[in-house]
Amino acid sequence: MRYFQDPESSSWIRREPRPTTIVDPDTGQSLAITDGRDHKGVGDWLVVRPLAWRLGVTVAGVPRYLRGAWVGALGG
Repeated sequence: MRYFQDPESSSWIRREPRPTTIVDPDTGQSLAITDGRDHKGVGDWLVVRPLAWRLGVTVAGVPRYLRGAWVGALGG
């Protein structure tokens, strides 16, 4: 785990040094590698994708140890 200072707010942010890989399950193609192991990296990546593309996403696999964080982040 590492801490970085946000240049805008000057607050410290905890970051996991391990990345998250986003993969197309149909082709096995890697779509992206995002920072950290939480919802923020993936969410930041998803929000800049076109809406039509996001509406086509039908499966999201989340490791068991992260599921609580994802449910909270997604409002579930």
